[in-house]
Amino acid sequence: CPPPQKPLWDSKEGWCCEIPVPECKPPLIPIKKPDGSFECGKPPEIECKPPKKLTWTDKGWCCSFAIPKCDPPLVPVPQPDGSYMCGKPPQPAKCDPPKKLRWDPVNGWCCEEPIATCFILDNQFLLGAKYDQTKGTFTTKDGKVYTKDQLHQPNRIVDLKDYPGPPPPDKNRLSIFIQEDEEGCFNVIYVECG
Repeated sequence: CPPPQKPLWDSKEGWCCEIPVPECKPPLIPIKKPDGSFECGKPPEIECKPPKKLTWTDKGWCCSFAIPKCDPPLVPVPQPDGSYMCGKPPQPAKCDPPKKLRWDPVNGWCCEEPIATCFILDNQFLLGAKYDQTKGTFTTKDGKVYTKDQLHQPNRIVDLKDYPGPPPPDKNRLSIFIQEDEEGCFNVIYVECG
């Protein structure tokens, strides 16, 4: 037999020359090669309507939505039309108070201590307090002693004689203005947020 034909026995006709067709395991099918022989291969591709993309699966060709590769912390998020796009993962369970849930572009969802908001009224108790520069403490009129760390954070102490003028605004910073009296003691004359 001339290749790619091979001699095959037929019970009715006897020997004859035929091109053998392999038995292929689905989803593969016999595909004719340029020389006329057959091999197992993928069936012809099917057409997919966007946004679906053609993919090969163990069931054959399939039109499915492509799942994008996302840069962490973003993840593929299913859309109403069945497609996917990169987005934030679902929010985790709530944070333990007083921590608040916040989205961080590098680390994703995280629980953080909330930033305390500066309120002038909350810090009025400092008015008239004596400031001890060596110890770094404030003694209020009612005799209570506070360290700088015990007060609203962030904070700064401003000596009025060195005051250069308004700083860049920082609405959350407590500014404690002090002034030296005739006896050389420093007193808090006013407080503001900024």
